[in-house]
Formats: sequence, C-alpha cells, structure tokens
Amino acid sequence: MHTHHRDSEAIHTQHIDREAIHTHHRDSEAIHTHHRDREAIHTQHRDHSEAIHTHHRDSEAIHTHHRDREAIHTQHRDREAIHTHHRDSEAIHTHHRDSEAIHTQHIDREAIHTHHRDSEAIHTHHRDREAIHTQHRDREAIPNHNRDSEAIHTHHRDRIHTHHRDRKHTHHRDSEAIYTQHIDREAIHTHHRDSEAIHTHPRDREAIHTHHRDSEAIHTHHRDREAIHTHHIDSEAIHTHHIDRIHTHHTDSEAIHTNHRDSEAIHTHHRDRIHTHHIDRLHTHHTDSEAIHSNHRDSEAIHTHHRDREAKHTNHRDREAIHSHHIDSEAIHTHHTDREAIHTQHRDREAIHTQHRDREAIHTNHRDSEAIHTHHRDSEALHTHHRDRETIHTHHTDREAIHTHHTDSEAIHTNHRDSEAIHTHHRDREAIHTNHRDRIHTHHRDSVSYTYPSQR
Repeated sequence: MHTHHRDSEAIHTQHIDREAIHTHHRDSEAIHTHHRDREAIHTQHRDHSEAIHTHHRDSEAIHTHHRDREAIHTQHRDREAIHTHHRDSEAIHTHHRDSEAIHTQHIDREAIHTHHRDSEAIHTHHRDREAIHTQHRDREAIPNHNRDSEAIHTHHRDRIHTHHRDRKHTHHRDSEAIYTQHIDREAIHTHHRDSEAIHTHPRDREAIHTHHRDSEAIHTHHRDREAIHTHHIDSEAIHTHHIDRIHTHHTDSEAIHTNHRDSEAIHTHHRDRIHTHHIDRLHTHHTDSEAIHSNHRDSEAIHTHHRDREAKHTNHRDREAIHSHHIDSEAIHTHHTDREAIHTQHRDREAIHTQHRDREAIHTNHRDSEAIHTHHRDSEALHTHHRDRETIHTHHTDREAIHTHHTDSEAIHTNHRDSEAIHTHHRDREAIHTNHRDRIHTHHRDSVSYTYPSQR
C-alpha cells in the first residue's frame, strides 16, 4: 500500500513535471507568437507611415503642378485682359473721335442752318419792313393827293364863285382883300406847320424804325451768343423765339393798326380843316385875284421847298441805311468771329475733357487690374490654406485610424490571449481529468493484479 502511494506520487509528480514542461512550451510558443504579431504590426506601421509620406510627397507635387498651371492660366488671362483693354481703348478712342466728328458736323450744320435761318429772317424782316414803309408812304401820299385835289377843286370853285361875287360886290373888295390876305396868310402858316408836322412824322418813324432794327440786331446778337454759351439751341428756345417773333409781329401789327388809326385821324383832321377852310372861303364875301395869284406862287415855292427837303431827307435816309447796313455787317462779322472762337474753345475743352476721361479710364483699369491681381493672390492663399487644413484634417483622420487600429489590435491580442488562457485552462482541466481517470484506472488494475503476502 505504501509502495503504491509512493508510485502514485511519483506518477503524479511526473505528470506535474510533464504538465509544467508542456505549459512552458506552450508559454514559449505564445511569447513567440506575440513577438511575431508585434513584428507584423511594426511592419504594418512602417508601411503605413511610408504610404503617408509618399502621399504627402505626391500631394505636394500635385499642388505644385496646380499652382504652376494656375500661374500659367493667370498669365494667359492677364495677357487676354491687356489685349482686350487695348482693343477696347482703341474702340473707345475711335468712338470718341467719331462722336467728336459727328458732334462737330452737327454743330457746323446747326450753325449753317441757324445762319441761313437768321439771314432768311433778316431778309424777310427787311423786305416786310420795306413793304410796310412803302405802304405807309403810299398811304401817306394818297391823303396828300386827295387833299391837294380837294384844295385845287375848292380853289377853282372859289375863284369862280369869287369872280362872280366880285363882279357884284366891287365896293367891298379892298377891305375884304385885306381880311382875306390875313386869312390866307394864316392858312399858309397853318399849311407850313402841317407840312412840317407831316415831314417830321415820317422822319421820326424812320429813326424809330432804325432804332428798332438796331435794338433787334443787338438783341438777336445777345440771344445768339447766349445760345452758343449754352452749347445747344433747344426746341424751347426756338419755340420761345417763334413766340417772340409772333408777339413782335402782333406788336408791329398793332403799331401799324395804331398808325393807320392815327393816319386816319390826321386825314379826318385835314379833311375837317379843309372843309372848315372851304366854309370860311364860302362865307368870305370878297377875294382879291392878286392874293390868289400870290397864294399860287407861294404854294409853288412851298411845294418846291418841300420837294427839296424830301430829296435831302431821302438822301440822308439812304446814307443812314447804308451806314446801318455797314454797322450790321460789322456786327454779323464780329458775331461770326466770336462764334468761331467760342466753338474752337468748346472743341479744345472737349478734347481736354476726353483726355482726362481717357487717363481716368486707364487709371481705373490699372486699379482694377491691381485689385484682380490681389484677389487672385488672396484666392490662391485661401486655396492653399484650405488645402493645408484638408491635409491636416486627413493627417488627423489617419492618426485616428492608426490609433483605432492599435486599439483594435490590442483588443484582438487581449482576446487571443484570453482565448489562449481559456483554451489552456480547458486543456489543463482535461489533462487533470485524464490524469484522474488514469490514476483510478491504474489503481484498479494494480489492485486486481496485486498479490498479497498471504497468497504467496
């Protein structure tokens, strides 16, 4: 029994030793497997770092390529912009030159048209004034002719009536002749005064006409200079000019009407005076034929004097008209010279304004080009910043993935180790169970085959 226990103990020790050796081998195998797994993880890390480094190098090369292509594209775009600017500047210059030519042509046409219109208006105005003046002179001549005819007729009738009356009333002739002479002298004086008034009236009207014509020329000159100063004669000014001309025409018509009315009053006054004179002559009982003859002779002298004064007045009026025409021609020539100077000044100012506008356009183009260049540079910097942030974000993501991979590898390794420990525990329990079964089986066998000393 004691030997059996000792043998069982030896077998159990042997099993424990074998189990320890097996556990050592198994642990050595696990350590070797762990080292091999760590070597594989290290190789994987090295390959991943090499791939990240290659990716960075490739990204840098791609970025350099993109930046170079962007620079070439920017250079092409800038050259295209400069070419377009030159073409646009040339088109703007041509347009300005064409516009200046068209504007000058319009101004010249407007000036020629205005000159023709003004010349036509002056010619029409002179023709109308001349017609009015002729009409006035003719109308003035008709009352004078009628009055003279009436006076001659009255004179003949008075001579016949006086001759018959004188034949009947000879004894009162002397006193009546003196009285008649006084009346005739009064009539001659009145006739001289009326003739002077009639002569003065056309002369005054001619002076007023000349003054009005000069005032109208000065007013027209001022209005033309004002129109040139305002650069354009607009339709409102033309309309106002037409209204002024219509108003002036109405005013002239009104003046003509008033003049006609005054002439009618003068004619009525003359007719009344002749009628009164005729009545006075009818109520005169005696007239001296010598006084009548003296009256005829005096009337002829007065008529000759009036004709001479009329001729002198006509000569003066013609000289005045020639002088006024010279003054008007000088004023028109000065006006044309002034308009030409003002037009030249306006054209020079327009050229200076165009030059300033071109310089401003070039300056604006340079400023815009600088702004575009700055914008491109800022966009490039912003693009680089975004690309760098993207690279940093990718690097963080890769590091996060590596960390996750490490964590997963650690968990897998722990799981493998735990599984290995469980498997070892199961195997150890299986070995213990087998050992127990073998011990029981050996014990039974030994018990059956054992020979006690009493049986020997």
